[in-house]
Amino acid sequence: MPRNRLLSRKQKTPKISDVLGSINTIAPFRLAEDWDNVGLQLGHPSGEAKNILVALEISDNVIAEAKTLGSTLIVTHHPLIFRPLKHLNESHTIPGYVVRLVRDEIALIAAHTNVDSVENGTNGEIADRLRLDNRRFLLPSFDIDRNVKYVVFVPTSHVEAVIAAADTAGAGVIGNYSHCTFRSPGTGTYQPLEGASPYAGEIGKLEQAEDEVRLEVVCPKSSLDALIRAVRNVHPYEEVAFDIYPLESTSEPRYGLGLIGDLPEPQSLDAFSQTCKHVFSLGSVGVIGDLDRPVRRVAICSGAGGEAVQRWRNGTADVLVTGELRHNECTDVRDRRFGAVLLGHFESEAIVCERFARQISEELKSRGFKVNIVASKAERSPVLRR
Repeated sequence: MPRNRLLSRKQKTPKISDVLGSINTIAPFRLAEDWDNVGLQLGHPSGEAKNILVALEISDNVIAEAKTLGSTLIVTHHPLIFRPLKHLNESHTIPGYVVRLVRDEIALIAAHTNVDSVENGTNGEIADRLRLDNRRFLLPSFDIDRNVKYVVFVPTSHVEAVIAAADTAGAGVIGNYSHCTFRSPGTGTYQPLEGASPYAGEIGKLEQAEDEVRLEVVCPKSSLDALIRAVRNVHPYEEVAFDIYPLESTSEPRYGLGLIGDLPEPQSLDAFSQTCKHVFSLGSVGVIGDLDRPVRRVAICSGAGGEAVQRWRNGTADVLVTGELRHNECTDVRDRRFGAVLLGHFESEAIVCERFARQISEELKSRGFKVNIVASKAERSPVLRR
């Protein structure tokens, strides 16, 4: 590539769609919980993303900070639009924020539980600060990683087109190899009925499809619908015959909510709570459990850790580090005799903003974009610690 073209490429300002693509690489949006609302919430994908601001959530301070920076895009962890809006009355908080952002031409992307579900996301930041070893997911997402085998019956004349379509849909990837398929010849039979428009054969006459193969391809479960559509678009038959077979995963899950890891050295719950105060720069933390109990294995669930408590099993870990728990969840921790340290919801999640801003910046720069992206310095927890 000529040097002037390379320099020109490196000076490109990313579009909002480019930022969405980068986030999807770092923490795929498909990992978000069903109840969540992630992705582009305000703005147009073709808009330019200048002076990107990363924050935990939208607030008066964050909007003012974005305007000062000249931002055209804010990326938040907490979605602003979580439930359907019934109006845009500016005297109400969330509709008011929406109107202000639209008026100031600031787009908004939310990346919430998808960031919580990757090892280097929200929980990864907490684990790094606590220097945890031997990490694994607290609530692994096996279904997200699961593959299926898609088997389609296709005439030999269209096999290459179907393989190419499967590749565009994300199927046929095994390790570092793409376009992985297996084919075997066979003979199919069919009899076109009235109203049919057969690729070959006559109405009312039993036919044999001799030049046909059975084509097999592995596909991520999440890409199956796209694969079915892609094959239908290039397949010559009026009715496409295919089978889908579930496959059991033989590898460790790559995604999940929360993490479990081991401290470098065991310590008491009381000492561990002081460690948390120090590494997260907090004036206080909430502690549940026997302060003298030994702590070595630590479970982490940023934000609200209620699901972790509900799915807790004996031996999961010695202590749960989370943002907050409801009162009945706190009593459950106490009665089941494991420990918990409550950092505060804001405090357990806002710490990821610097990390996430750096990850987005590095990913965009690797694609040749000129990027100015910073984590918010203006937002504050709504809860004051005294």
